[in-house]
Amino acid sequence: MEIGLKTTQNKRPLAEEMTALSIHINSLWIAFVFYNKKKRLIDQRSFAKPKSNTQLIKSIKKIFKKYKNLNLLNSIFLVYYNTKSTLVPSVLFNKKNLIDYVKYNSIVSGDNLFSYDDVLNKSIKNAYVSSSEINNYIFKKFGSFEHFHYTTLLIDEFEKHVNSDFNFNFFLNIVDKKLDLICFKKSSFIFYNSFDFSNDEDVLFYALFCFKQLKIDPEKVFMSCSGVINLKSSLYLLLYKYVRNIKIIDPHEDESNNILFSVKR
Repeated sequence: MEIGLKTTQNKRPLAEEMTALSIHINSLWIAFVFYNKKKRLIDQRSFAKPKSNTQLIKSIKKIFKKYKNLNLLNSIFLVYYNTKSTLVPSVLFNKKNLIDYVKYNSIVSGDNLFSYDDVLNKSIKNAYVSSSEINNYIFKKFGSFEHFHYTTLLIDEFEKHVNSDFNFNFFLNIVDKKLDLICFKKSSFIFYNSFDFSNDEDVLFYALFCFKQLKIDPEKVFMSCSGVINLKSSLYLLLYKYVRNIKIIDPHEDESNNILFSVKR
């Protein structure tokens, strides 16, 4: 069963200035973000149970049927949201070992497609599981396209928000009861991990645990947060008791290239 937007019979015309589309894919939801430098249109639906890649393609086709003028789009991006990814320093990366990198941290199957992204100006490779079925379908429909793992975009985006006045910059991304934690020392990326959580206290615990492991003083770190958090939320107020230098990242600060934070997951 699909929950969310209903398919209508009449196709909606895309405004001519909508020149790009990013498709965000998770087994429990998909989101289409049509956008340009100034505007964006988001079409999203979620599912009661995890979907297979074949089922996801059916849902993608249904959303495509709602719109005409898709030929006006000149940039297509796929963004995969899953936990089957591994970061590898580029100096140690060997494409022949791609499967082994992902298998080290994740359970994979024989029909998985393994891909990798360049992160932080090619200094790191992000090895991950994508979908040959979905990639092939999008290629047949549009021709050339790009695909990424969401952590690639997340790390690259967070690097833009590093505060040079602090030795350590710590980033939290909170969505779907999942927590991404990223840390930079000065301008150097040093840490990434993700956790499932149930409540605000879990988020605080994981943040303070990472501080301890990285030998970071909560009084001297700059923390930036994105996702399901705002200045009035209970999570922000709890974090502020322990970390005084906190910023909420505004998803609309950079409309020209931010295709990640607009998706409500």
